[in-house]
Amino acid sequence: MWVWLAEQAPGGVPPPAWDVFAQYSVLGIGVLALAFVAWRMLMLVITRNDQALARETARADRLEQELREANAVLQDKALPALFASSTAITEYTGMFREMQRDRERDRERERDYARRRRDGEDR
Repeated sequence: MWVWLAEQAPGGVPPPAWDVFAQYSVLGIGVLALAFVAWRMLMLVITRNDQALARETARADRLEQELREANAVLQDKALPALFASSTAITEYTGMFREMQRDRERDRERERDYARRRRDGEDR
């Protein structure tokens, strides 16, 4: 269309766009209105995307801070408690093994005593 306008215009220079739209009056105003609406919609979408990005960035920052706080609480309170419980379990395991050894020794003594008594050695 611009080539045709350039050929029709005196001197081969196309007229300004506004003159072309004014020449077609209602049609030109409609095209301008549609262009304006399209521009506003594009700006609205871009603005909403920027706002959504800012909102999600703030949310991610807040969640990362909560995670850091939870990790700090875990390191300050839970890890010492876990270490203490691990120590207690180790001590319990040692005591349990000792009790099993004592029980085995007692059983062996009872067997030896019963064998000696049966054989008549313990009279």
